[in-house]
Amino acid sequence: MSEDVIVREFGSLRWGEGGNLSRRAYDFLKNEVLRGGLAGTNVLTLGARNGRESLNVQNYVGVLSTPDGTVIEILPKNTSDSDTVEYSRRILLKMLSVVYGLNWKQATDATLDTRNARLPDILVERFLETVGRLVRVGLRSDYLRRREQAKYLKGRLNVAKQIRLPPTKRTDFCIEYDRFSVDRPENRLIKLALMTVVRWRLSPLNKRLAKELLLSFTDVEASVNVKVDFRSWRSQRDMVHYRPVYPWLELILNELSPWAFSGKWQGISMLFPMEELFERYVYRMLGKRLVAGYSMKEQAQSEYLARHNGKPIFQLKPDILVKKGSRNYCIMDTKWKLLDQSAAESGIKYKLSQADFYQMFAYGHKYLEATGRLLLIFPRHSQFQDGLPPFALEHELELWALPYDLDRDELCLPVGLELPFLTSTHQSAMAA
Repeated sequence: MSEDVIVREFGSLRWGEGGNLSRRAYDFLKNEVLRGGLAGTNVLTLGARNGRESLNVQNYVGVLSTPDGTVIEILPKNTSDSDTVEYSRRILLKMLSVVYGLNWKQATDATLDTRNARLPDILVERFLETVGRLVRVGLRSDYLRRREQAKYLKGRLNVAKQIRLPPTKRTDFCIEYDRFSVDRPENRLIKLALMTVVRWRLSPLNKRLAKELLLSFTDVEASVNVKVDFRSWRSQRDMVHYRPVYPWLELILNELSPWAFSGKWQGISMLFPMEELFERYVYRMLGKRLVAGYSMKEQAQSEYLARHNGKPIFQLKPDILVKKGSRNYCIMDTKWKLLDQSAAESGIKYKLSQADFYQMFAYGHKYLEATGRLLLIFPRHSQFQDGLPPFALEHELELWALPYDLDRDELCLPVGLELPFLTSTHQSAMAA
């Protein structure tokens, strides 16, 4: 019997006594891991824990399913082991809505039942609501060029094809004409997405709603070339009401997922690298608080670590570059890692990474000319409430490790640190 399984980042999946998967589900995922993920990306790795073989989840979050109907939710381990499923699910949904433009105000709504509803049902329900609004406004039609042989003359006669017809077909007409039809790329993608979610294991309500919406697309052929239809997507004025559904289609049709199943199995696969998700979320939220006169760039690529034979090598790409006018002002890098503020004197040094410091040191020299502030941003949790005292990298170059509060969407600044490029931030006392 199929079951729902909930694990955290860096958790493990096993079968048998004390396991959380059926043997069939485990073997399927193991074969997928051995086959290798899309573009070499491994969402799961094969290993051993406590002397038993297991599939170890990496820093990905989202949903995937197996042919026996098992649905696996991978939730972020963003604060502590005491986090509830409801809290982690709500944080994940909020981050997805911001990063992928899902236009989903309900993601932070207290009425959203993230405790009892399964993650795939929550996502699909919002997708179906979006499609339902589009259908109520009306599906857009377009003139499509048709070429065919017919017993009657309609539109324009294709003379070149007509004269090449064999004698037995000379009574036919090779014609070309335009037909006003709803069978256009945007509608083909929506129909394919609806057909996709109907095959998933969902609540009866979502199943019924998806089947009802499919009736509105009876005259539309499902997309057979997703990439071509995405490239053909139009965004002119009369297509404004299609915009909210676009990111959902990318999500459902696996355009955003790093995982690809082999064979004919097309189960749920909505997986996202948590490190990248956190980075893009912080970038978008801080961008909303940017003061006039400053600009913010994601993944700047203008500087290199060295030159060799007259050519630059080893490109430096900080997560966020803040500029004041044309001048580089501040570098920010996000890290999805739990720091320990109480571990100042121990060998683990707050759980900071020496490699991260080398990286930030290079950013500071190449982008800021060894003068200014560097910010390392981590998720806020019970063991990391306030920013750490600054680290002096050079006489005029300092690095700050700061917590970002995902509940209040605030960058927490210790007393003594001011960021004039942000309109408002949470100020907290810092232990001496």
